[in-house]
Amino acid sequence: MIPGFSDFLGLGRINILMTNGTNISSKLIREIAMKPGVVFELSIDGCTYESNYLRTPVNAQFEKAMASLKVASSTAPVQVNCVLTPGSITSLEKFCDHLIMLKDRYPLKLIPFPVRPFRGMSISRFKLGKSDLKVIERLSTEDYEQYREILPPKAYLRGLIEFIKNGKQGHACHIPKLSLFIRAGGTVLWCGCGGSRTYGNIDDSLQLRFTRQFEGYEPCCADCYTPYEILNLYLSGQITDLELMEIPAYCDTMVMEYLREVRRRVEQDVP
Repeated sequence: MIPGFSDFLGLGRINILMTNGTNISSKLIREIAMKPGVVFELSIDGCTYESNYLRTPVNAQFEKAMASLKVASSTAPVQVNCVLTPGSITSLEKFCDHLIMLKDRYPLKLIPFPVRPFRGMSISRFKLGKSDLKVIERLSTEDYEQYREILPPKAYLRGLIEFIKNGKQGHACHIPKLSLFIRAGGTVLWCGCGGSRTYGNIDDSLQLRFTRQFEGYEPCCADCYTPYEILNLYLSGQITDLELMEIPAYCDTMVMEYLREVRRRVEQDVP
């Protein structure tokens, strides 16, 4: 951990620490959790070594990640970002059972999403089949109430199913209008999810202006379905205030007041 890093936590209404859980001690997790507004986002694909192999190829790493998940979920709100692969989706329901047992008094949500290919990457080994879809379909229908505490809203799961079926995104995205992504070195990105478009560098001018006018997708957006889609669905009116506040990253009243205003502007098509 970078010296002094934890001093920045607690400055915002919600302060998200993203980690795969393998390089953070239980002691540090507990210390960070004492800061106001802290949310842990853990990148873990399953509760078995096989399901998490692509993230933690060494068993000791896997055990450390699971230990971090256990400590984090007992001390602060946690969002588990789970990449769906043929290796992880077969044990997705088992992972849900595990998270239900771990859930303490803090919010704990599992956000599954597919692999997003990058240049030069062979997607064939990560491609999900029809039998894989049945797992998500069960979770979004007959098994939803059983796991509701730890699952994202149904609208997100339905969108995930359609995305996997069609192989591409099919509606406009509001995330570039809303979020500001700054890469190391000061480059301001049009969207942190991908693409090459930038607004310039934050050091170029104190009067750097950002154009939030945007309709549809750039070509690179067609293969994008990430946890940000939850916010996109909220701004599109497909997820309610209550459903969004159950997601750890948005469980703050002032944050929700801001997002309600953003949604109003989106509905009225105000830049």
